[in-house]
Amino acid sequence: LNELKTTKTSLNFKSVKSYYKNNRWQGRIILTLFIFTLILGIVRLLLPQTIIYSTTSWLKNQGIDSSIEEININIINGTVSLVNAKGSKNGEPLFNIGLVDIYWRWAPLSEKTVVVTKVGLDKFSVNIEQYSDEIIIGGVQLPLNMAGEIEEPPADIDKSDEQTTTWAASLGQVLFTNLNICYLQHTAPLEQANKHSLFIDYCVDLEEMSWAGT
Repeated sequence: LNELKTTKTSLNFKSVKSYYKNNRWQGRIILTLFIFTLILGIVRLLLPQTIIYSTTSWLKNQGIDSSIEEININIINGTVSLVNAKGSKNGEPLFNIGLVDIYWRWAPLSEKTVVVTKVGLDKFSVNIEQYSDEIIIGGVQLPLNMAGEIEEPPADIDKSDEQTTTWAASLGQVLFTNLNICYLQHTAPLEQANKHSLFIDYCVDLEEMSWAGT
């Protein structure tokens, strides 16, 4: 029985080798498609885990404990989904994302156009704190430009860049459901903030918000 299996395997290999030899162009196309499919499969398996690890590690460096249940990427259909992302600090919840769905089209990329056809966001809650020197979104601190800071004028534009085609973007339908956003604003820097510098302290709950896009 083992000898029979070995013989069949040998015959199949010889058939493939003979077909490739007699049909070189077709064989190369089939081999290219096989390699391309294999690469897509590897990317689909490894990329989500890489994104999850990189994101949670970066948030950990910010002092935020986070978790992401799942990321689904379909390169061929042009879709990506993020499921159940949560973040907390010292036991206090900072943000929660139930579901994010993003759909895009590949074809317009050849014309330097990024087309996102639909964005869906469900069960999203986040705390935002703004001070005169920085803003904190979901526990992530982002510095703001200090008042009176003079911005450097833009450098002279090279005339050769004028003919360069710039990238464009288009956004289709946007649908947000079950949103909870709390916004707090102080007129003082973070280190000097107190109840007297408090300007806004407001939370909003939205069951549904949509935008038809451009």
